[in-house]
Amino acid sequence: MIILEYIEKADIKEAQYVLPINDDLEQLENATSTMNMIRNIDESAIIYLILNRCINVNCESAIKEQFISIFGSQKYGIESSLHMLKNVELLFVPNSPIFGILKNIYQTSLLDFIESAEDLIENIDTYRLSWIDEGREKFRENMKKYAFAKDVIELKNQLKSFEVLR
Repeated sequence: MIILEYIEKADIKEAQYVLPINDDLEQLENATSTMNMIRNIDESAIIYLILNRCINVNCESAIKEQFISIFGSQKYGIESSLHMLKNVELLFVPNSPIFGILKNIYQTSLLDFIESAEDLIENIDTYRLSWIDEGREKFRENMKKYAFAKDVIELKNQLKSFEVLR
């Protein structure tokens, strides 16, 4: 809320806001509250609600089943909340350990790691030659980083296929 107070004082308008939530039912209530505060400050704000840690990003119905707080569930008698999300873009992010690895081991974000991952993949032959001189253990360690870089790029490509759900 401190950030929203600053944005209001600075009179920032037409900004873009990204609100990540997971499938916990109460998170939609918190996100809705935040969206209302944003709209009170800036009616023309662009708000993206990121549905985090989607178990199956290849199936729209699976996402809707996972995020019943938004899409509702006849089975459990939960009403859809889509009417509360007017002028909000719904995007989704797959469940992946990559985000935690980047944060906790590499201390970086996906966006910051992508460039070095692409360089590593594109120039692997050159890197392999230089790693040989560093010894077997260092070579193995670097090859693990190479395998991780390939997984990061695969995730990046998967994220390019964001879809808006309604």
